[in-house]
Amino acid sequence: MPSPSDSSRSLTGRTSRSLTHLRVQQTWLQILLVLGFIQVILGVLIVTFSLVAATITPSAKIRHSCPSWAGFSLALSGLVGIVSWKRPLTLVITFFTLLSVLGVMLSLAGSILSCQNAQLVKSLEACERERDSCVCCQARSEPLPTSCRQQSEMLTMFPNPDCRSIRVALKDLLFSVCGLTVFSTIICTLSAVVCCIQIFSLDIVHVVS
Repeated sequence: MPSPSDSSRSLTGRTSRSLTHLRVQQTWLQILLVLGFIQVILGVLIVTFSLVAATITPSAKIRHSCPSWAGFSLALSGLVGIVSWKRPLTLVITFFTLLSVLGVMLSLAGSILSCQNAQLVKSLEACERERDSCVCCQARSEPLPTSCRQQSEMLTMFPNPDCRSIRVALKDLLFSVCGLTVFSTIICTLSAVVCCIQIFSLDIVHVVS
């Protein structure tokens, strides 16, 4: 029969382990909160920059490279991450994990599209005003053709008094989206990893308790 002192030490040990697991759990939840906020901010920035870039050009190719869809998904994932900090239920954290994995795939696709088309816009340096639009094409060492429309690769933008400056603005927006989506891929990967650790720690707490 165990003595009272043995029972007291056993209870103290269990209490100490429970407090340790609780502190670890709170730490991971705080990390989830930070990652959720970062995802929301990145999602809003991606949507904003993508929509602004889409208003500069009617080109379907450039518009499709503005991944506003990735931004919306990222913002939704971040909101679920914030909720998971307030209500650390396994179901909510699992949902955040799935959204973060989806965010990795969408952000990766968005980064490929935006980076490729940002490089394309950067290469089309020769711009001219043609009637009701701005047209840019590749600059050449020999004399340019009478119109950029005679070249195979060109960029059409909505009319602006300074076609070159609007091209630079479009290029900067696409490169910004490119950088944001690359960073979002990293953040979503971290979020998924942290969620898995959090779910594992919750299972341990339930086993210990």
